[in-house]
Amino acid sequence: MEKFPSEIALESSQDENSVSNELSPPTRPPQPVEASKDQENTWLAWTQVLVGFLLMFSSWGLVNTFGVFQGYYSSVPSFGSSSAISWIGSVQSFLLLLLGAFSGRVVDAGYARPMTMVGSFLIVLGLMAMSLSGINKPSTFGHSSLAYYQIMLSQGVCCGIGMGLVFVPSVSITATYFQKRRAVAVGIVTTGAAFGGIVYPIIFQALLSRFGFPWAVRIVGFVVLVTLGIACVFIRPRSDLPAKKKMPLLELHAFKELAYSSLVLGLALSFMGVYIVYYYVESRVAAAGVDLKGLNPHYLVSFLNVGGIFGRVVPNYLADKTHPVLIQSIFVFVGGMLIFAWSFVLNLPGLIAFCLIYGFFSGAFVSLPPASVASVTPDMSRFGARFGMSATCNALGLLAGPPIAGAIIGKGDGYLRASIFAGLVVVAASISMGISKFLISRGVKRSKELR
Repeated sequence: MEKFPSEIALESSQDENSVSNELSPPTRPPQPVEASKDQENTWLAWTQVLVGFLLMFSSWGLVNTFGVFQGYYSSVPSFGSSSAISWIGSVQSFLLLLLGAFSGRVVDAGYARPMTMVGSFLIVLGLMAMSLSGINKPSTFGHSSLAYYQIMLSQGVCCGIGMGLVFVPSVSITATYFQKRRAVAVGIVTTGAAFGGIVYPIIFQALLSRFGFPWAVRIVGFVVLVTLGIACVFIRPRSDLPAKKKMPLLELHAFKELAYSSLVLGLALSFMGVYIVYYYVESRVAAAGVDLKGLNPHYLVSFLNVGGIFGRVVPNYLADKTHPVLIQSIFVFVGGMLIFAWSFVLNLPGLIAFCLIYGFFSGAFVSLPPASVASVTPDMSRFGARFGMSATCNALGLLAGPPIAGAIIGKGDGYLRASIFAGLVVVAASISMGISKFLISRGVKRSKELR
């Protein structure tokens, strides 16, 4: 049967397409963008470590200082119960972590710098507003007449929102610049929280006795202004990472990955228990009548943060040599065991040793999550959103933990029960992280078998 020219042309084009499809190599999906080893050795990469350090210094550093504020507020007549006061710190840290999902997406979209500027402004604004609390009320018994709702709105809400906007950029930008030494770099960043937890209590306590609460808080605010101002000037997200501007706020499909979801559950439980010691270490000493031999109880918070400096570097170094989720599960388990022993330490040498050791192991609770989440993130251009979601889940744990402990403490012999509650929660967190590491290892083994 004779064929028309058009039919002959169509068959010819189909044959050519089939030949070209056979000869052309299969297309590969776009590979995730990772940091090169050369990039890790640049001044720009290590400048971002300094930027992250400063952001941590004046965000988590202030969170780590709240034990000092808790002790001062408890001494102000008619300010509130220990449980009510702890809600201020819990709301602050809750908002810091809650905004993680939002700020993580903003980082992925390429707007990390303007968001960091807005967050820095809100932190300074909250501190200045905090210094004006009760300004029109007469002082009583040598204390400022503070208004609870004003402190909650300024320190809890305003500072908390600002901290939430600067927290994710402080760690996620640094994480994108490093691959081989990522955990160490992020660990150095998170030491800023420990240094802030050492410096700010000393500044506040020294100024409080000389100038009173308002000016002590204002001068702390000026220090925060300088440190965050430097960070805002030098922060530089990676320019070669593709901006994810048209993506949903949450990547909920990540929770279908069992390794990721079990890790996030473990992180949330660990944050529920870890800060109970930081919040109540001073009030427990006063309640137990421990003889501190003239040592100011505010320095116990500083001892916790001194231990935290090493606890934010050593475990991260070990994580680079092994695996961050493995190291974190071990450190979290030991931290839980230490919380069980907390209520039995009743002398000054024991307290100092406990604060240093617990500070060391609890440092990994904050320093390793970025590296741990990165280990279950195949595409680092999506790291901000995935880390932000984990931080938001941590917020729920941190919001609930200290107030629950405060309610337990309010019922006789509560510090023992509070330590049991916190210890059980933290040990459960280490188990969940261990499950995540098992799933990660099984996934790696399967991928090697398929090659």
